[in-house]
Amino acid sequence: MSLIPESHRSLAQDAGTAILSTFGHDGFPQSTAVGYLLDEDVFRFTVSSEKQKVKNLQRRPECTVFLVDPTTPFKTLEVRGRAELIDDHDFGWASRIAESRGSSVEQVRRITPAGAHRVCIAVHPVKVNAYG
Repeated sequence: MSLIPESHRSLAQDAGTAILSTFGHDGFPQSTAVGYLLDEDVFRFTVSSEKQKVKNLQRRPECTVFLVDPTTPFKTLEVRGRAELIDDHDFGWASRIAESRGSSVEQVRRITPAGAHRVCIAVHPVKVNAYG
């Protein structure tokens, strides 16, 4: 059973950018705008391994994905969930996510710092709040 209501399914599938919020070492939220792929009901993001998001999620996997409908700003979707960190050494998830957003894995490779690798963040919903 999907936690994402049908009224907000297209927003979850089609929004180009999500706000991913994690908890920093000081306990305060840390939020970043990121591209994503909705895979069934799992939100998938790709980041380089040295990013603060990875460190935050290693310490505490609870996070929030927040989406705003760009055509109706009062229509939002808040997804509270737990993150799973998946090594993406072969850029498999990075490729799928980039291509789903009209980009390419080559662009992702260019922005990945030397010595770093990619990590797929898979956010599994626990609670969903839909507004508008």
